Amino acid sequence: MNTSIRQGTFDWMSRQGYGYVPSESNCFMAETKRPAKEVIEAMGAQHVYIGRPWPVWPTHVRITVGTQDEMAQFQSAYQRVMSNAVATGWEPRKTRSRGLDGVVLPARAGDYS
Repeated sequence: MNTSIRQGTFDWMSRQGYGYVPSESNCFMAETKRPAKEVIEAMGAQHVYIGRPWPVWPTHVRITVGTQDEMAQFQSAYQRVMSNAVATGWEPRKTRSRGLDGVVLPARAGDYS
């Protein structure tokens, strides 16, 4: 059942033109093209709660696959949030390097443009 619901969500996201990282588990990452925290807050305002932001993927949110009804609610809310996207001027922070475990090291003060 989870596989069918997850694939249906992927199909819907593809039809809408939304980016995502497919998975074989009960969750996936959706590309928002804006700060993840903004999307998380906007979804929460519609009583749809999604995963936390990930420092290494600042414009992705974690979506847990739920029941068919829950995913229908997710799709409706996500469509509203993404269609009301406001340009924020946000850009990813420049970094010096990324450790082997994915930890981002802070940029030096002179690295900013």
